[in-house]
Amino acid sequence: MEELLIERASCGELEEIYGAMQRSFPQEELRDFADLSRVFVMPEYGVYHIVFGGERVGFTGIWQLEGFAFIEHFAISSASRGHGLGSLAIKELQRKFGRIVLEIEPPVDEITTRRFNFYSRLGFVMNDVPYLQPPYRAEDEPLPLRLMSYPAALTSPVPVIEQIYKVVYGRSGGLTSFLKVRKLAEGDDLAAVAHLIYKTDDYVFPFMFKGREKDAVPVFTAMIGRNTLYNAANITVAELAGKIVGIVVSLPAPITVSPSEMMDCFLLSGQVVDENFTQVYNEYYKPLENEPSGIYIANVCVDGAYRGMGIARLMLSQILRDDKTYNLETVKGNEAAFRLYSGLGFKVLNEYPGFTNVPCYRMRREKKE
Repeated sequence: MEELLIERASCGELEEIYGAMQRSFPQEELRDFADLSRVFVMPEYGVYHIVFGGERVGFTGIWQLEGFAFIEHFAISSASRGHGLGSLAIKELQRKFGRIVLEIEPPVDEITTRRFNFYSRLGFVMNDVPYLQPPYRAEDEPLPLRLMSYPAALTSPVPVIEQIYKVVYGRSGGLTSFLKVRKLAEGDDLAAVAHLIYKTDDYVFPFMFKGREKDAVPVFTAMIGRNTLYNAANITVAELAGKIVGIVVSLPAPITVSPSEMMDCFLLSGQVVDENFTQVYNEYYKPLENEPSGIYIANVCVDGAYRGMGIARLMLSQILRDDKTYNLETVKGNEAAFRLYSGLGFKVLNEYPGFTNVPCYRMRREKKE
């Protein structure tokens, strides 16, 4: 069998390469010619001809980044498809570059599933991490894509994404550069918000619902529309590519939590009000009546798939104002939360036994005079 070769293109072939790109990809997935000319001379970037039998049968655009290579474009010409040349080319790229990362559309239909299966057969692994492809043009929107990597899943995806954004797309801030922090609005996914409320606490809510999140979500969803602690007016959300990925519940204190309003939400959701609810109300909600004046931050939660990106800090930074005092409580053993709050100016007031005697801190951020 003839040998397949990967040969680096020269600057004199730029127009030929761009024509091949235009035939292989829609315009929104391509740089314009001037931008391609700019990156073409960057030391990290290279376009390679895929050569078989002395003929150019495809091309790939690759970035050699720190610790991995990133395939920005890969295509076999239409006349050369169906002969296994794509697989041969990828195997040669794997031999040449080693660790490789690439973008792929989520496998939701026949075409995208076929593409996913192609890379999977060649040893690429889908990473369970959110990803948006930054647009090539300011007027375009980011594309929700997925990252596949070879030969294994990414152990630290956040710095990989940040490097791709910075070097390939010239965008700082990683995924959070697309983040929108705003108040909960009509039409938002209330079940997603309710899920995050439940995930806020590892002790209170699992006790109240006996560990059944599926029972908790409809109850908290009902509470969002009622006069409860979790009323929509008290909720700030972080939205990324149309998905709610974080929430903060905050409101003026002291706070009166109506047990009847909460019980109505249980009943509306087909749930039984039992002794667990009574204990939680008496030990967790009723003491909020004695909360000192200021803004009480009741809940902070970020979807587990999006943690480590600074989303909680971004939400709180948008909420906190210098002319107000803020109070919150956190489990003593939650070191990440303690670092977050301390970094935002909160100080420990005291330690106390929280629900089921879990050691907790009361923390305060004083208003600035």
